[in-house]
Amino acid sequence: MRKGVFTICSVLLVLVVSLAVLFPGCDGGGDGGQYTIKVSATLCGTEWEGDLTYRLTCDGEDDIYGYTVPASHFVALGNWSIDFIEGGPPGAFLVGNESDLSWPHPELPFEKYQDAIIVFSNWTIDGAPIEGPTEVVGTCQVIDVHFLQGVLGCLGYNVTLNETSWLNITQTAGPAATIVVVNDDCAVNKTPETLGDIIWPIVNATPPVKLNQVPSINNLTAEAGSNMTLVLNQTTLLDVHTQWQLVKGALYTKSINWLGISKAISFPPGHPCVLFELVFPAAGIYSFTLQASAQVALVNATDVDPTYDWATSTPLYLTVNVGPGP
Repeated sequence: MRKGVFTICSVLLVLVVSLAVLFPGCDGGGDGGQYTIKVSATLCGTEWEGDLTYRLTCDGEDDIYGYTVPASHFVALGNWSIDFIEGGPPGAFLVGNESDLSWPHPELPFEKYQDAIIVFSNWTIDGAPIEGPTEVVGTCQVIDVHFLQGVLGCLGYNVTLNETSWLNITQTAGPAATIVVVNDDCAVNKTPETLGDIIWPIVNATPPVKLNQVPSINNLTAEAGSNMTLVLNQTTLLDVHTQWQLVKGALYTKSINWLGISKAISFPPGHPCVLFELVFPAAGIYSFTLQASAQVALVNATDVDPTYDWATSTPLYLTVNVGPGP
């Protein structure tokens, strides 16, 4: 149950949640006249009509119950409170507080259910999609993975997401390679898609805003420039946590440049826009198994269907042919 306080100060008012204005009390204050409170609600910014149970209270006055909106009530001058009890648009939630309600026409704002979705799209080498589960590459190339994602709800409204992406890397052949942390900010990107179909209600999206980016190795935060040596046939877990501000109803491609491939440990490395550099100690043939996954989580909001909050890639069996020379 959600409670707010408000005061009659004009002939026509709108119900306020969490808004207080000091005025004479209900028991004898003012000139004893009656005034009108209009109880209303919006869904995604548009006035909504339907079942919504609430109670209006004021010291010295009988409680007033309402069961639908919009509705009008004649009341005495005073400090009235409202208890939001239940109802409202199906699958919606009540938002707003004292700081973002406007006077003298505040509203009971509801937003639609929020549902974050992410699905695996494809692996890429230097941005070009990989068709099969195996790939042979050389040095000076970049291993990337793409996901499609978005958040359903009130179209065009902002939403904040926590996102964690993982890469399981297992070296299966060759001398032990080394992982160097780069954490270039441009290694993790999100691009609004411009095409859609009837399943996804695409809206025009402003560019997404990345709020932070933190990489880890085996669940320990890793600073740029640090490194570790892989152990043959032992899986190492790389991850990156990011937080984004997106637009609901827009569909995004999330790209993660996980690995740049090189032959010498240096910092900064030769590849811009990568999270980690995969460095080889000598010429030879090296083999790896890679698998990526990603998870999305709404910030300070409930996800109505967590079914698609997690996505896992197909495995990529990568062979790296490291030639002689620098």
